[in-house]
Amino acid sequence: MIRRSALPQLHFLPLDPAAVARYQLTRISERFPLYGSVLDANKLSAEVAAELHRGDFGHFSQTQVAAQALETLELLLEMQWQIGVQLVRLYCYDPTTSHNFNDDLEAITPL
Repeated sequence: MIRRSALPQLHFLPLDPAAVARYQLTRISERFPLYGSVLDANKLSAEVAAELHRGDFGHFSQTQVAAQALETLELLLEMQWQIGVQLVRLYCYDPTTSHNFNDDLEAITPL
């Protein structure tokens, strides 16, 4: 049995107001402080356009940038857990892919 205090705790932190303004973010979740936006690359602010041209979001030619939309999701959280807690890594399994899923207990390794 796992004690609730041994589970990781997630603390949602407020976003930087400058990032909210820069990417024109709006809150898209009532439950979590999750913000998002979809911006036309032809109508970006000078600051965000400069980020695109610097390659902050990948490397695109000028004509490719003009044909893009910038989709942004922002969520800032902090994860805390007790010192000395034994952790294991669990892998997700997607049946639509050809990845093998190993359900052998010995295959689960501590972090």
